[in-house]
Amino acid sequence: MFDSSEKSFDSSLSGLGNFSTYLDKDPLSSSLTVSSSQQLPSVNAPVDYAGNTLATARAVGTLTGTQSFSDWVGSADIDDYYSFNVGTQSNFSLSLTGLSADADVQLLDSSGGVISSSTAGGTTSESITTQLSAGTYYARVYQCRGDTNYSLSLNATALPVDNAENTLATARAVGTLTGTQSFSDWVGTGDIDDYYSFNVGTQSNFSLSLTGLSADADVKLLDSSGTAISSSTAGGTTSESITTQLSAGTYYARVYQCRGDTNYSLSLNATALPVDNAGNTLATARAVGTLTGTQSFSDWVGTGDIDDYYSFNVGTQSNFSLSLTGLSADADVKLLDSSGGVISSSTASGTTSESITTQLSAGTYYARVYQCRGDTNYSLSLNATALPVDNAGNTLATARAVGTLTGTQSFSDWVGTGDIDDYYSFNVGTQSNFSLSLTGLSADADVKLLDSSGGVISSSTASGTTSESITTQLSAGTYYARVYQCRGDTNYSLSLTATVTPVDNALDTARAVGTLTGTQSFSDWVGSADTNDYYSFNVGTQSNFSLSLTGLSADADVQLLDSSGGVISRSTASGNTSESITRQLITGNYYVRVYQCSGDTNYSLSLTATDVAPTPSPTPIPTDWYSQNLKDAQIITLASSLAADGNLSRNDMISLFRDAKDGGVIDANELTDLRTLVSNSTLFTMADSVKVLSNKIANSDVANTRSGIGNLFVGSSDTQMENLIGKWFLGTARPVTGSGLTYSYVGGSLFQNGLSADDVYQGAVGDCYYVATLASIAQEKPDYIQNMFTDNGDNTFTVRFYNNGVADYVTVDRYLPTYSSGNAVYAGWGGGSYTSTSNELWVALAEKAYAQLAESGWSRSSTSTNSYAAISGGWMDTVIRQVTGLGTSSFEAVNMNQTQLINLVNSNQILTVGFVYAAGNTLGVVNGHAYTITAYNATNQTFHLRNPWGSTHADVTWSQLVSLRGIIEWSNT
Repeated sequence: MFDSSEKSFDSSLSGLGNFSTYLDKDPLSSSLTVSSSQQLPSVNAPVDYAGNTLATARAVGTLTGTQSFSDWVGSADIDDYYSFNVGTQSNFSLSLTGLSADADVQLLDSSGGVISSSTAGGTTSESITTQLSAGTYYARVYQCRGDTNYSLSLNATALPVDNAENTLATARAVGTLTGTQSFSDWVGTGDIDDYYSFNVGTQSNFSLSLTGLSADADVKLLDSSGTAISSSTAGGTTSESITTQLSAGTYYARVYQCRGDTNYSLSLNATALPVDNAGNTLATARAVGTLTGTQSFSDWVGTGDIDDYYSFNVGTQSNFSLSLTGLSADADVKLLDSSGGVISSSTASGTTSESITTQLSAGTYYARVYQCRGDTNYSLSLNATALPVDNAGNTLATARAVGTLTGTQSFSDWVGTGDIDDYYSFNVGTQSNFSLSLTGLSADADVKLLDSSGGVISSSTASGTTSESITTQLSAGTYYARVYQCRGDTNYSLSLTATVTPVDNALDTARAVGTLTGTQSFSDWVGSADTNDYYSFNVGTQSNFSLSLTGLSADADVQLLDSSGGVISRSTASGNTSESITRQLITGNYYVRVYQCSGDTNYSLSLTATDVAPTPSPTPIPTDWYSQNLKDAQIITLASSLAADGNLSRNDMISLFRDAKDGGVIDANELTDLRTLVSNSTLFTMADSVKVLSNKIANSDVANTRSGIGNLFVGSSDTQMENLIGKWFLGTARPVTGSGLTYSYVGGSLFQNGLSADDVYQGAVGDCYYVATLASIAQEKPDYIQNMFTDNGDNTFTVRFYNNGVADYVTVDRYLPTYSSGNAVYAGWGGGSYTSTSNELWVALAEKAYAQLAESGWSRSSTSTNSYAAISGGWMDTVIRQVTGLGTSSFEAVNMNQTQLINLVNSNQILTVGFVYAAGNTLGVVNGHAYTITAYNATNQTFHLRNPWGSTHADVTWSQLVSLRGIIEWSNT
């Protein structure tokens, strides 16, 4: 190209722009040359001010404020470098704008290493922002694609002075922290950490706040070795805070960048905690001394003082109370014994006050106040009030000796947590009516009457502060009253009374009327304290006898007994209806028994005997009857001796049967004599049960064969005889049970506190029909249950049943099936383990007797084995007839009406119901099960069905009973 003078030609052709083909004129030639594949700069390209390497970088110098530059990059100038210095730690920013093609930018350190890049696509502006320390740096602008002009701006703004150093060793020293101290500084990319060291001179509440954030910074509290105690890491620009308790020592606060750069304000505060007067262990506990009245203490617990202990002494048995109040955080308290064992705790939540109340014996104790969460001051109050003197001993051996109890003696004392039991021993000199009352209660206490060995005779366990009482009859002997805490602590007044029992309460102490001629009348009473009155009288000749019992205010009944106490007749009208018996009596001795059914009542008893016709005096059994009718000399001698009183008793017959065992076999004469005695039983006023059971031994019974013992025969062994005696008189032929069960001798009594339907609990055999019927008999006609049993005095009982109205008997002993736990397998006995003296045996023994009876073949329609399984399944009307001898009725409810059933409920008739059509009902009635109908509720018109299980009873309306197709069975009288 020619220059402006057109005298020279620039062979570089600069300024021609970029193209592929161009003309080249040789100055020495007149021809033009066409050239190609050479690149020439654009004729309008700006001047390139920035060098293309680090070494030729455009020197900006020390960067202060903002400096801007314009230049271009492209295919012919790929890189532009700018060098600059930063004089101090600074916030640095760079922007690359005005792009018409894609160019990028890098920030380089002094050696050309990349610190940061911006590579947005296309013509998008580029930018870099960071913190830079003092030093030399480079900005590199470079072509990505295409050619473009650009504007580059560089900015450096000095950062504030960093007063806090960046390590533990160089931490800013705050010194001893008292009150609040505040600091301002910054953290960011160029100063990640700021450390502050400070001392706490004493146990203190410490708080820290980090505020004024424009980016995310966090804070930690460190111990003297740099281990974190606590952190605050809220997100974004949210302020940070830490609150805790610190012991005396050196600590660090570390403020550090999470993301971004930010100034901050840091506040540190330490407030000394109050003096800790209470020690932190049992050994260093604050010594209160002997606690009398109320003593109060103020202190605090928290993170730095978790536990406060107080030691104190109680000089005598005392009511103790403790209160912990004035809480601003959650603290709890424990009462400890002398070895630190926990007696009681109070752990209410939050700031709720704590309290403990108990009784303490003399000794050393500790109160431990401890932090649950948070820090709090507190007020602790301790109180001990001496309990009244305990005059009654706490065991049988140390019982308070009352001596022989005559009239009423009263005692005042207390029971509670520190004195659970008070025992009183007393003697009764003769048969007496005894009563006991426990009154003046402010908490729940109960009382028991114990025999000389500590066995329970009776208990009174009314709830709450209700007074307790026991009334019973006691024979001469030693007894104990035990007053004991049920819950809470209470004073009490105990009164013991013994009144000599009238001498008419047993056969052997019956009131002697003498020979009864005409009418003789007597007035007396029966009730809880005198349940029986007996009168003995003679009839000199065959007589028409009548008896009337009138003037009743409660339910009392009467029996006519033979000379051995066997029941001849009875009258058991309900309520206060008068009773009467009319009978023809032969010459002999008799008894009348007036007895309580329910409640206490006076009565008038009239006895009348009128001769039927004059008869000669009875001819006694000729002394030669025995030799004339018996063959075995030994039996002749023994029988005449035993029957000298005109009677052959149970024990007499056992002796005669055993006498026949002499020689090891029963010979023909002995067998004949035994049968002769049984067939002539009317000569000996032999009790019916003795006659029936003796007949089963001497003659036969189907159960003898079924049991494998066999009937007696000439040549029977002494072993067979003893087995028959055991089976019929001693109850040793016990029913077969389920596998793995054990027969155990069961303690307790035949009856406990009278009879009730609630005595009945069905066990592990399906005899609901039987026990539900027993429950109804116990409720409606309890004397039938009482007369069902004869106590033989040797831990056996003869049990009576009726076979078509004729009495039949079996004998049972006190051994009953038990689980390994000692509890009942079959019908329950109420007291729990077989060893309990409070067991009530009548239901379990009646069930066992019924199982034994099955072997005789008449009581069960489909089974005839001596086993509990043999009595599974049956109907209640059969049981009514077999247990009471009374006639029965049975109807499905649909064939009756509601009034009929209400009348039956209100009578004293035995009343039961069974269900066989009630499957799937929703009324709580068990199908295939028997119930006792015990009551009618006129208010809601429901009948109460007692389940013999003792639970899951049902209450149904008449319409529901009809819908269930209940089969109702009852006694006709």
